[in-house]
Amino acid sequence: MPELTLFVSSDQGQSRSADGSSFTFPLSPALQIPYEKDNEVILSVTEANVWYTSPNVSVAKANTKLRFAMVTKGLVSNNTAILEEHTITFAEGLYSLSDIRAEINAYCAGKAIPDTLLDVVGHTPTQSVEVLWDVQGSGHECIIYMGDADSIGALLGFSENLIYDTYAFDTPVEIATFRAPEAAHFDAVSLFLLHVSCINGSNYNADGRISQVACAITPDQPPGSLLRHRPLYPIRCDASSLTGARTSSLRFSITDGNGNACVLKEAWNARVVISY
Repeated sequence: MPELTLFVSSDQGQSRSADGSSFTFPLSPALQIPYEKDNEVILSVTEANVWYTSPNVSVAKANTKLRFAMVTKGLVSNNTAILEEHTITFAEGLYSLSDIRAEINAYCAGKAIPDTLLDVVGHTPTQSVEVLWDVQGSGHECIIYMGDADSIGALLGFSENLIYDTYAFDTPVEIATFRAPEAAHFDAVSLFLLHVSCINGSNYNADGRISQVACAITPDQPPGSLLRHRPLYPIRCDASSLTGARTSSLRFSITDGNGNACVLKEAWNARVVISY
């Protein structure tokens, strides 16, 4: 059975998308596979290399802000609160909890407010995040707007605003602690799907909503690492659309497990084998 092996790379492709997730690979000479009724055309990805650096904070994800307010006078509970508001804007990137913590501390230091005012720490047993507000150090109550449309709260496991109102509690605390009801979501992508334009069908999900999948790459290294996909048994994909026609290029793309485009700033590549 004849085989054609292609080594494709996003930095050598054409018409690369702005986010780096897709590109066109020219075939020179053009591929021409004669049509024969009983012959299969199979495409397999035998290896792929993808940098695990897709941002978990970006404008596209609508999670670049952390807004909070000190209650300088009055009460939140009776709507008499006078607020001193602050907004931290995070640059697009791949953040760990310590990175977010450092950004918060730097913002507070730059605004001449205690750098211990607002903190985020991990709660290992539940894989969740705790937000700490220094009531004693600030001398104020707080509202932390995790429910904002562009809040980083969802990444930390929060979906609603956090409020500490001293007078609403019988025993005021020195540090107000808010634990997220959900686990943190620092992994920007839980699964990378590599698509090739000549594949028929899905190969991934039963309803066919996500199509033309040649392989699924599961991140097995921490964010920032190079993922090396070397399947023992590559998926045998139907590429019969290549028969009986002249094919001068193929389109390659990578999405997440939901079929959404990923941001891939570094080049990614794959070795593809077409058998016919």
